[in-house]
Order: sequence, then structure tokens, then C-alpha cells
Amino acid sequence: MIPRKPAADKAATDVRPPHASEVAERIAAGIAADLAEAVKADPGQWARVSERDLLVWIAEDTRAALAELAAHGVSEDGR
Repeated sequence: MIPRKPAADKAATDVRPPHASEVAERIAAGIAADLAEAVKADPGQWARVSERDLLVWIAEDTRAALAELAAHGVSEDGR
């Protein structure tokens, strides 16, 4: 969950750590690349995967990537 400024502040915006958008984009790109390779390798298997199962897989993969980042930190350039 992203911390937010108090609701009373009419100019409330998301409070994000530096480079959060870049990190999120890198995670999403990695997931998309992995998924594309998996679909290419076995399209029949992926045709049977439900949208819910796919979303759960993406959420678990994202959670694992974020946990790794939290454990090891992120450098100034977002890597």
C-alpha cells in the first residue's frame, strides 16, 4: 500500500520513494517478457490458463520481486 497524505490536504498526492515508477515498469516488463516466452514455448498450455490464475501468478511474481528489492535495495538508477 502506498502511503498517502491526509485527506484534508486538497493537493494530496501519492507519496512514492524515488524511482518507484521505473522499478514498477522494470518488474512489469520482466513479467511480460517471461509470459511471452512461456506462451511461445507452449501455446496450448497457456490457452487453458484462466484469467484469474494468470492474475494470481502475476501478483505472486510481483510480490516476490518487491520482496527481493526490499531485501537488497535499489540503486540510484533504479536497478
